[in-house]
Amino acid sequence: MKFLFSVFFFAAASCSSCSKSGEGEDFCKAIHSRFSTQNVEVHGLKIYGNIYHPSIAISTKCMKPAFNFWSFDAPSPTEQERSMRIKKFNMAVYASVSKKSGMFEFDGLVRVNPNKNLVTLTDVKSFRELDKAEADRILTELRSSRDE
Repeated sequence: MKFLFSVFFFAAASCSSCSKSGEGEDFCKAIHSRFSTQNVEVHGLKIYGNIYHPSIAISTKCMKPAFNFWSFDAPSPTEQERSMRIKKFNMAVYASVSKKSGMFEFDGLVRVNPNKNLVTLTDVKSFRELDKAEADRILTELRSSRDE
């Protein structure tokens, strides 16, 4: 059964604050483009929230503007491995009780549609839950960026 976890949350980003190393630059460029971009590689994109409350995605390389995020657990029947990785990610983030902070970090691929303010997960390579102190630091940084 193909089943969809569609969860709205924000992908915060801004090219003006992208790291000089280039990491995150593709994501920043994609969200500021006028066109959809397929398979944008992300490293360390953070997700905070759960299935019952709007979640947010945070790129520490770029903090503005805000984007909704969708996560599908079954990309297609022929892509079993990718489907299983996304399902495992969705279960950890949205269907399990948080063990640390409720904020997760992942590396993977996303599709960015700036016209709809939408980022869609297309693959997840790895993920982990952040500890409480690290999550609090990132949320404080995000709040500060919104006050600017």
